[in-house]
Amino acid sequence: MRLRAKGTPRYGFTGRVGRRLSLTGPPGRDERPHPCRNSGHFGISEHRNIGTSEHRNIGTGSRHPVSDSPRPAADAGRPKLLPEYAMPSFSRRAFLEGSFALSAVLAAGPALARSETVRLVVPFPAGGGGDVLARSVEQLFSKAYGAKFVVDNRPGAGGNVGTRQVAVAKPDGMTLGYVTNGIMCVNAHLYDEMGFDPMKDLVPVGLSTEIGLMAVLNPNAIPGVTDLKSLLAYAKANPGKVDFASSGNGTTSHLAGLYFAERTGTVLQHIPYRGGAAAMLDVLSGRIPLMIDVAPNAIPHVEAGKLVPLGVTTAERLPSAPNVPTLQEAGIDGFLLSAWDGFVLPKGTPEKTVKAFNAALQAALKDEAVAKRLAARGAVVKPGTPEDFRAFIEREVPKWASLVKTIRAEKAKA
Repeated sequence: MRLRAKGTPRYGFTGRVGRRLSLTGPPGRDERPHPCRNSGHFGISEHRNIGTSEHRNIGTGSRHPVSDSPRPAADAGRPKLLPEYAMPSFSRRAFLEGSFALSAVLAAGPALARSETVRLVVPFPAGGGGDVLARSVEQLFSKAYGAKFVVDNRPGAGGNVGTRQVAVAKPDGMTLGYVTNGIMCVNAHLYDEMGFDPMKDLVPVGLSTEIGLMAVLNPNAIPGVTDLKSLLAYAKANPGKVDFASSGNGTTSHLAGLYFAERTGTVLQHIPYRGGAAAMLDVLSGRIPLMIDVAPNAIPHVEAGKLVPLGVTTAERLPSAPNVPTLQEAGIDGFLLSAWDGFVLPKGTPEKTVKAFNAALQAALKDEAVAKRLAARGAVVKPGTPEDFRAFIEREVPKWASLVKTIRAEKAKA
């Protein structure tokens, strides 16, 4: 391994504050990009190479060359612990400035002093309903935690692919997972093998939001089918000829579509996609007529006049869409369904780290701008402790398991 650049003094080094030192690098250059540059996951950093021909003194910024001459004689009047040329020269002003800066960091708490990058795994494609909700709180969540979050979209198998990466990650606080009710409560009843146990391999951090769903129709997909009444009439007259899109097997939109078919006495054809964004694109194009998706993903297209809202799945109308009736109001009795999401860490993560993430999440959810932004998309913030989230999941599991059984949802393989 090369320890210095070609042609430089043997013991030269850079001592500039705030730079990382590296043991390797191409001759003639004093920096090179870190291997993770442009990786899209862990940020960008740079290394500094050993092998420059001068020192920079910390605090003063003065320079002097590295000399090969014998060490200067010590002052006869006082002893020296180190040779004079080896000691950095500090000015009083620089020392005080550095002291005040360090005091400010320490006073702000450990969260603000973190320098690591946290990978936030979102197990759905970018642009989908889950991704939109995760990113709605990610910025302030990151700021409150005091570390940079980098969103890593890992879609597949109803969220199992990405969540498994969280479950098997090192419990060092460097990997955080975004999860939904489908991942934590439903997939175990739909998939023969998930690759992890949601309750055993993941540590709840906190519930984030509860989200209403909205049934939407493309009025140009089937001639003459422009509202709920005409949709149900056509579906009953043509069993199995009406398709509905979902963001994947086992997702909330999948179960909602099957539930819709059961409550209306129709036979619909399920068309799964790899994420809500891809599914919604085909609905917008008219290739698929129907989808029941989380409100944050559906409302913008309704407001743009591209899709017709059939109803929302909550007990009351959504504040973000007051003119859209509930499906119960529209005549589908007993149709009540809400999705939810939250954050988890790998099993074995220290309790101190879990609490730190939870505190940051609560700070983000209490921000008025975040709450308004989520409410505008049909999501209601649900702050709470890690223990609250675990208890909530344990209550939800039987409900969703019963729903899966009731609608006779088919099993799917990861």
